[in-house]
Amino acid sequence: MKKMTALFTTAAMSLTALFGCANAFAEEGAGDVWTGEIEPVVVTLLNAGTDNPYLDQVAEKLNEYLGDKIGVEVSFRQVSIFNAASQYTMWIGGGETVDLLTIAYAPVSAFTGMNMLEPLDDLLQYAPHIQELAEEGYAIYCPSADGHIYGIRTLNPPVSNGDGMYFWKEDLEEAGLEYEDNQLVTLEDIELIVSKVKELHPDAYVGVYGSAPRSGFTIEADPLGANITSGVILGTESTEVVNYFETEEYQDYIKLLRKWYEEGLVKKDAATTDALEGGSMTNDPENCRMMWNEYNTGIIASYEEATGKEVVALRTAKRNQNALTDTDCYTGIPVTCEHPEAAMRFLDMMYSDMFVENTCYFGIEGVNFDYTDETKTAYVANPDNGFWALGSGNRMLEPMQGVYKEDTVQKYDQFAEEINSSPTKGYGFLYDPANMTNQITAIDAVLQEYRAALETGSADIDTVYPEFIKKLKANGIDDVIADKQAQFDAWLAEN
Repeated sequence: MKKMTALFTTAAMSLTALFGCANAFAEEGAGDVWTGEIEPVVVTLLNAGTDNPYLDQVAEKLNEYLGDKIGVEVSFRQVSIFNAASQYTMWIGGGETVDLLTIAYAPVSAFTGMNMLEPLDDLLQYAPHIQELAEEGYAIYCPSADGHIYGIRTLNPPVSNGDGMYFWKEDLEEAGLEYEDNQLVTLEDIELIVSKVKELHPDAYVGVYGSAPRSGFTIEADPLGANITSGVILGTESTEVVNYFETEEYQDYIKLLRKWYEEGLVKKDAATTDALEGGSMTNDPENCRMMWNEYNTGIIASYEEATGKEVVALRTAKRNQNALTDTDCYTGIPVTCEHPEAAMRFLDMMYSDMFVENTCYFGIEGVNFDYTDETKTAYVANPDNGFWALGSGNRMLEPMQGVYKEDTVQKYDQFAEEINSSPTKGYGFLYDPANMTNQITAIDAVLQEYRAALETGSADIDTVYPEFIKKLKANGIDDVIADKQAQFDAWLAEN
C-alpha cells in the first residue's frame, strides 16, 4: 500500500475542489482541443426506479460543452438501481453496446467471474486525472483477485465511522449544560444530557429506529471494505478482526438503549418503525429532541433549515478514514464496449471537470437545479423538475446542498482534515467474501431477526443478547472472521 503522506498533504486541494474554488482538475474547459474522430459513448445512469425525463437534454448540454475537448458524444441509458446488476448481465450477455457501467451494491467479482468487464490497466493512460488522484493516495481502483483493475470507485468526501448524537442548542442552554458543537464526549456525557432534556421536556424521546440501526455512530469500527457481518477492526492501530457484536463497545450501547427504553426515552414501537413513521428531529422537532447521527455538515444544515433551530452535534467516537468498498458505487467498462478509449476519456472528465460531474449528477442548471452563490459552492434542487441519479465520478467536485454558509464550509474542512489524517490499518484493503457467501447470508438473517430490537432497547438483554450471539456463532460468524483475518494478514505482509 502506498503511504498516505501524499493524501494528507493534498487534502486541502481536494476540499477546495469540493467547494467550487479553482484548481487544476476543476477548471471547466481544461484540456487540449481534440482534432480526432468524435466517437459515441453510451453511459448507464442509475435511478431510484423512476426514469428521468431530462436525460436527452442533459446529454445535449454535455455534448455542447464537450465539443472538441475529448472526442466524445455521450448518450445515456438509464436503469433502476434495484435491478441494474441483472439488467447489465442481460445486456452484456446479449452483446448490446454499452460503454460505461455505473455499478452499485455488486462486487467486481460478480462481473469478472462471467468475463463481462474489461481490465482497465492499459486504458488508464487515457485517464490522467484518475491516475493522478490514485497517485495522491486515493484508493479509487477496485482491486480484484487476479491483480487487474476492473472498476474506478466513486470518489466520495471522506468516509467516516463513529460520530454521535444531535441535540437542539436551546435544550443544552436551558439545561445549563456547556457543550460545543463537534465536541468529543463520552456515553456518560450523552446519558447526562438526555436525562436533563427529559426532565425539561417530559414528552421528549430519542430518535432511534429499527429500520436503521445506529450503534455504528458510537463505535470506531472499520469493517475493512465489507459489512460488519464479517468482522471489524477497532480504532486506528488494531489489526485484529473481531466480532462487532461481541465488543464491549457494542454491549455498552445496547445496555444504554435498554435503559432509555425502560425510562420512556425510546418509543415502544421503535423496533418496527423508521424515521418518517416514528418521528424525527425534522418532522417532530418539539418531541424528538435528540438523535444518533453522523457528523455531516450537509445533514446538520438541512435540520437547521427545516426547523429554524440550531443543532449541536456531539461525537462519541473519533473519526477515522476507513477501508473503502467496491460494492457502493464504481464504474467499469464492459466487454461489449465499442470505444473503450473514448469511454475512458469521458470517465476521466467525471473525475476532473465540475460541469461534467455536476451535470451528470444534478441535471441542467436553471432547469433541474440552481447554484445559490456566484462561486457555485452550494445549490438547491428544483422540486418541480426533479432529477435524481446515483452519484458517480468525483463527488468532491460537487457543491453542497442548500444555502452557502461560511461556518458550514469551515466545519467540513475540520471534519475532512481529521478523517484524512487518521487512517485505520485497513485503509486500502478490501475483503473478498466469495468463500463465505453462504455463512454471510445466514448471519444476515440472524441480524434481521435480532438487531432492530437490541439496538432500540426493545429486547431484554439478559435473555435475548446471549441467544443472539449463540445464533451468530451457530451460523458461522467465527469462520467468516477467520477468513477475513487471513486475507487481511496476507495483505498487511505485502504492504
